[in-house]
Amino acid sequence: MILKHNKANVIMVVVMVSLILTCFCGQVLADTWEGPFKYTVTGGEARINAYYASNSDEGIDLIIPHVLGGFPVTSIAEETFLLRKGTIRSISIPISVRELGSFSGLPALEKINIPDSVTQLNELCFLGCSRLSTIEIPASVESIGEGAFLGCTALWGVFGGNGITSIGDRAFFGCSSLRFFKIPEGVTTIGDETFAGCTSMRSITIPERITSIGKDAFLGGGLNTITFESPETEIYDSEDTIPRATKIIGNRFSNAEKYAKKYDRAFQDINEVNDEGITTQDIMKTAIVLLVLACFVLVLIIARISRQNKQLLKTIEDSGSAVEKANLPG
Repeated sequence: MILKHNKANVIMVVVMVSLILTCFCGQVLADTWEGPFKYTVTGGEARINAYYASNSDEGIDLIIPHVLGGFPVTSIAEETFLLRKGTIRSISIPISVRELGSFSGLPALEKINIPDSVTQLNELCFLGCSRLSTIEIPASVESIGEGAFLGCTALWGVFGGNGITSIGDRAFFGCSSLRFFKIPEGVTTIGDETFAGCTSMRSITIPERITSIGKDAFLGGGLNTITFESPETEIYDSEDTIPRATKIIGNRFSNAEKYAKKYDRAFQDINEVNDEGITTQDIMKTAIVLLVLACFVLVLIIARISRQNKQLLKTIEDSGSAVEKANLPG
């Protein structure tokens, strides 16, 4: 009887310990609210599932807490901002967060910081954030998901992102203000419609490691020039992949030159372009213009000197005539 009693006690203790470990190491208090944040806890880490602001909360500069319920906040769920009512203007995210959800329910969002603990920007992450103008991507981010910045019409500058190796389809689709974005050296492919509708982008360089350009990658864009560093980069076989008015710069006998010839695009040998992207033809044109201007200025100077000499000669002649008249006998 004593052994059975002791065994029962041991089992009870084990069960209680398991429950305690489940509470503190597993999921705790699902859908717990703290202020405007709803969160759950798994493995001792808090995940924000929802943010709820009142109707009077306009122009909010939101600071995501680094701790909720005593647990570090490490992720923000996809649906977090679906219930928001206030107008969020900016978001500050703590270094504890490793996983971002979606901010697509925030059309008034103008500014957001991404900590260097984040490794990816999910699909549709900033969908329709039409007031977001610039963003700094830390080196920790390795991928930009499909449609991540789709419809961010005010976005003109994407900076950083040196650690990115993957950019999804339609990642910058419809970013009509985008002018500044350097494709990181680690990226290997450009997906379908990645930069379609980027009407303010004037030039872009395709790094050497990129093996392929997807369908309609630059459809409807405003590119003046596109530079291919590798002769092997495959370009999707369609005249809509690169805009008709775009000059293609690349190696002779490369896939870029083949595309240019097939679809009647202007082509420039990359070896004739300097580090600033200026071609020898551009230099020659500029030199000719400067030479013409110099000749024009020289002609003006010679004409002016000629006029001055004529006036001087006339003055001398007039003076001589006056002297002769004065010396004539009265």
